[in-house]
Amino acid sequence: MKKNDIINVYIESSGFEGEGIARVDGLPVFIRGGAVGDRADIRILKVNKNFAFGKIEKLTQPSPFRREPVCKTFGKCGGCTMAHITYDKQLEIKKSTVTNNLRKIAHLSEGDYLFEGIDGADSEYNYRNKAQFPVAYSDGKAVFGFFAPGSHRVIPCTGCNIQDDKINVVAEAVLEYINENNVSVYDENTGKGIIRHIYVRTSVSGDIMTVIVTNTSKPLPFCEKLIEKLSTIEGMKSIIQNTNTRGDNIIMGNKNTLLWGDDKIILTLGKLKFYVSPNSFFQVNPGQTEKLYAKALEYAHLTGRETVFDLYCGVGSISLFMAEKAKKVYGVEIVDAAIENAKANAEINGIENTSFYAGDCTDIVDKLMKQGKTADVVVVDPPRKGCDPNLLQLINNISPKRVVYVSCNSSTFARDTVNLSQFGYTLKKVSAVDLFPQTAHVECVGLFIRK
Repeated sequence: MKKNDIINVYIESSGFEGEGIARVDGLPVFIRGGAVGDRADIRILKVNKNFAFGKIEKLTQPSPFRREPVCKTFGKCGGCTMAHITYDKQLEIKKSTVTNNLRKIAHLSEGDYLFEGIDGADSEYNYRNKAQFPVAYSDGKAVFGFFAPGSHRVIPCTGCNIQDDKINVVAEAVLEYINENNVSVYDENTGKGIIRHIYVRTSVSGDIMTVIVTNTSKPLPFCEKLIEKLSTIEGMKSIIQNTNTRGDNIIMGNKNTLLWGDDKIILTLGKLKFYVSPNSFFQVNPGQTEKLYAKALEYAHLTGRETVFDLYCGVGSISLFMAEKAKKVYGVEIVDAAIENAKANAEINGIENTSFYAGDCTDIVDKLMKQGKTADVVVVDPPRKGCDPNLLQLINNISPKRVVYVSCNSSTFARDTVNLSQFGYTLKKVSAVDLFPQTAHVECVGLFIRK
């Protein structure tokens, strides 16, 4: 097998990014846009020692799980990699992603722990309450959209159907302002230009925050025209300029300048309210997040007598869920602004049994333990790279009865399952929750018990 060969294959499984996988003489071939059950003529794009990549030239027998994607830019932008697959099959694939990672990385079969299945979304579409659109030039005009797979080439995308519809309306209004006033767009090759990203957040109640990410801290040109255009949109509560002069892939800078309205908006999860500012992390699918946090609360098995340490607490969303049934919750987060939000969130919800600290987890927890405070339950909700080894050692030092691990990446969850087992913690239960229909991403939550 070599580059540009045309081979007829049967796609037998799915990869972690939603691509189809066929085997040619035992070698796995990853095929973007393939579906389990497809038979297709594919062109080989690249051959490595242990795997290859191909693309579909012709479907000779479509999969029974294949459907026509709703999105017009499917296959061009790097976003929804599974929109061509029926939703029931998407859930089946995501369930297998979690259990296969635990089998291959943690060497656990489903008999070693209880897998409680996957909780699918109530709606496949319009579920996202946040979008960050890169802006670029196309045919002399500014466009917004998403990057093409493996590149920084912006694919124009208006009316993205996994976003709240209000997000699309706001982004198009910002684009009108850019083109009508000839405001320059950032070029990462030259480092010049003003507008880098359009960032929009919405709430269940209809409130909207708009952030214009710029390559300068100077006021936006014709700023009053932007405000005039956006402030008339129903629900608009906040218009902010964020400054990011870095030359890397980080979207947001640290400096925010309020242009109009409030510097934060209120989002809700169940009966709880949360202040969220531009740089705050908050889950993008509120309905599914409630299910995820409810499962984490169930796994914590709180009776009102327990102390909880939440070691990646963010704006305090999980901490406040836990506070309802805990004696005391201590939240720790490295981002100062998030801790400010967490404290405010506890206050607006009338929750008094939480304390939040900004700083390194090890330093904060060491101080708490020297004060005689310890935890019956530790909760972690780390980024995709998983838990830092020092944090896992810290959990061992705390020695809680239970660890509740919320994960957005089941491969690093499986890796950390191995590491926690070395400290005497056994994985007892796992549940998956689909927060991101049409994509390959899946969240899971695990319960670890100290031996």
